[in-house]
Amino acid sequence: MELVEWSEASGRVEVRLMGACEACPISMMTLKEGIERRLRAEVPEVVAVYAS
Repeated sequence: MELVEWSEASGRVEVRLMGACEACPISMMTLKEGIERRLRAEVPEVVAVYAS
């Protein structure tokens, strides 16, 4: 995973999934249920995580 953009004003994080995650059919579930959940727990300013 690579951080593409972080907007502090909107709380939006954009990441690029890499490696095996690029073509994985459940990558969006991993993004929302794994990465986004963890980021929101650790960084309260994060509102949502999106893939680029």
